[in-house]
Amino acid sequence: MRGKRMGKKFRLLAALIAAVLILHSFPVTVAAAGYELSATMKKSFDKMADAAGGTLQRNLGSHYGELTALQQEHRKRDADSKELRIRNDEALKVLRQQIKQLDESFLAELKRRVDDTKARYKPMLDLYTSINQQITTAKKLHSKEWAAILQIQATGMKAAVQLAKQDIRNKEAQLTAAKGQTSAKQKKIRETLAALEPVDVKMRTHREAVTRLNKQVAADWKMFTPHVKQQDAKASSEALSALLIRLRQISDHKRSLYDLEAETTVIINKAKTQLSKL
Repeated sequence: MRGKRMGKKFRLLAALIAAVLILHSFPVTVAAAGYELSATMKKSFDKMADAAGGTLQRNLGSHYGELTALQQEHRKRDADSKELRIRNDEALKVLRQQIKQLDESFLAELKRRVDDTKARYKPMLDLYTSINQQITTAKKLHSKEWAAILQIQATGMKAAVQLAKQDIRNKEAQLTAAKGQTSAKQKKIRETLAALEPVDVKMRTHREAVTRLNKQVAADWKMFTPHVKQQDAKASSEALSALLIRLRQISDHKRSLYDLEAETTVIINKAKTQLSKL
């Protein structure tokens, strides 16, 4: 018996844990319920509307229908905007990395040529520098004969040294020019992406407006439900009307947010096209 009771307790505990996990796994579904009368309250609402009759009854019915429709529209718009935003964020992340790596292999090859050229000429240039330093020392020691011998060596190397230095300068100039050209190309694409900044500013403005309006809608809803309980049809209709005004405004902002996400896509695609032609 004791084993059965323990088994029953464990099953109950497992069921409770599963229930908690389910609730935490679907926060959007819970939030998506939004502003909706419970079954009991809806019966009370319908009773109040029937008792009111006429225009007031029709208004209450149409208002509540619009309340439900607007919230469905909001959820659909939010989902569409989120999907588009995720795509835009990923595309922008990849694009910025591609811009950063533009001509990377070509520039690396030019840098390798510069380094190889310097390494190839280094022994000769170091020797030439050393000989000239010895000439200076010999002159300070008034060793004219030794200075003359060293000068002959230096003179014999001078033409080769000049050619070596010019070769290094040429390759460095090629690298510098290539870097400049790459920077110019990167700048051009980044200037295109700069158009995202004012779009982001507009988005923040709309999101702030939605946040503010959502708080007002919550307050309107708290005012609406007591009127239903009191069977005050006129006050309920007025509260619903105020609530719907704000929900329509939210719809406008959410529509603008989606349009701005779409505009973001256009800007990113324009920059991607520029990059593909470079």
